[in-house]
Amino acid sequence: MIRYFLSFVFFTTVLSINSQNVRIYGTIIEDNDYSTVILSPAVFSKLLDSKIETSPKKGSFEFNINVTNACFYKLYYKSKRIQLFIKPGANVQLTIDNTKATNYTNFYEDLIQENTLLNLESTPYLGNKQDRENFKQASQQSLEVYSQEIDNAYKLRSAEWDALVEEVSLSQEFVELYPRNYIEMASYLYKYYYPKYHGLHQDSFIAVHANFLDFYKSMPNHSDYYHCPLYIDNRMNILRANVNSKSKPLIISKNTDDLELYKGYIREAELERDSYLSETLIENLIGEWVNSYGRTSELKQEIVTYIDQVKDADRKIALKKRLVNLAQYETGQPAPNFSFEDYSGNKRHSRELVGKIVYIHVWSSTNTASMAEWKAAKEIYIKYKDEPDFIFLYLSIDEEKENWEKAIREQKLMDEIQAIAFPNGFNSDFARKYAIQTLPSYILIDKSGNIISNRVPKLSQPEKLIPLLDKLLGR
Repeated sequence: MIRYFLSFVFFTTVLSINSQNVRIYGTIIEDNDYSTVILSPAVFSKLLDSKIETSPKKGSFEFNINVTNACFYKLYYKSKRIQLFIKPGANVQLTIDNTKATNYTNFYEDLIQENTLLNLESTPYLGNKQDRENFKQASQQSLEVYSQEIDNAYKLRSAEWDALVEEVSLSQEFVELYPRNYIEMASYLYKYYYPKYHGLHQDSFIAVHANFLDFYKSMPNHSDYYHCPLYIDNRMNILRANVNSKSKPLIISKNTDDLELYKGYIREAELERDSYLSETLIENLIGEWVNSYGRTSELKQEIVTYIDQVKDADRKIALKKRLVNLAQYETGQPAPNFSFEDYSGNKRHSRELVGKIVYIHVWSSTNTASMAEWKAAKEIYIKYKDEPDFIFLYLSIDEEKENWEKAIREQKLMDEIQAIAFPNGFNSDFARKYAIQTLPSYILIDKSGNIISNRVPKLSQPEKLIPLLDKLLGR
């Protein structure tokens, strides 16, 4: 009996260690209006919707997921963002205090120290506020000074991390994975950002300076980094740069055919020898295209080829379902109806806009890229505001209504319809119907209520957007 018992204990212990299940659960404090809680992998597919959602019951929520390796996830509740470190078999418990603007999360059960550190501003990471200020100043001197400043930051943050590890008991997986992403891979990414810090066009600068990306030659290239979100970002940057360098004159003149560029990106990704990286890069490129331009039919052959090589049967079904869903947003299809609330608090409906060409600018006050587009938005508005058959709908998907109202007041945003798809942000009726996954997004609807384009060029791309609008308006 004792022998059987010991065998059973050993067997169940092994099962526990090798378990792929992770339980993430917790409670929300001081909130009677419970919004959706969203869980998303930090390394996510830009094509498949990898978010998992749950509606808290009396303030309690729970997720059960399967993972094969230690990795990072993100948890979203209203405007709150919580980073998570998980590994197979872990039970991560947390509370979210809705009354606090900072330090609103406490962790319990497994991986307490790891997740607490992950969400502290004081935990060493490359690219903190002081680092960014130093990088900005160094970029105004020279590329060499800028690169050296990042190398200095890398050494300093690495030393700070090593000192912290000596003081705190942490899992080995976290000790290895955290600095790979938040210090090492961040250093490569910030070097890539030199043109942006220097006020130059990123792609044009890279196309002109062929040796600029030589620093990437020293970047590690093995599976230990696959669960680092910034590693995938760096690989995408390398891929784009390799292709863009072959179209130097077009890149410099900003006269590229974006479709041909993306086809080139996909061909480059197909040459990647590592099957995981190749599949990840291609899937993200297709996802970027359909999220930015919405025209799945233009990449039909590339999509078919990619799906054919996916071995996971469930994933293949999910990809096909996603692409069939996206096809309904092709040009000429009826635009889905949706409700919204304008700045005066009136409940409105998209049906009342029929009869005009409607330009929908989808944004959020908490999204940095969205707010960066407002200068260009004002310029486009001034150019077309007197067109009688044309109307702007500035539709926010803010989680918090107060944030939206504050942004409109502070930024002195223009006329036409300032509205919010409230509540639930990306989970609002509008965002779901239009498959909004990235911000900002731009949608054009014709006078009959049909989609002209589900993904219009950015406001900061006037060389592409203005000819499109002028043609529609017969200018």
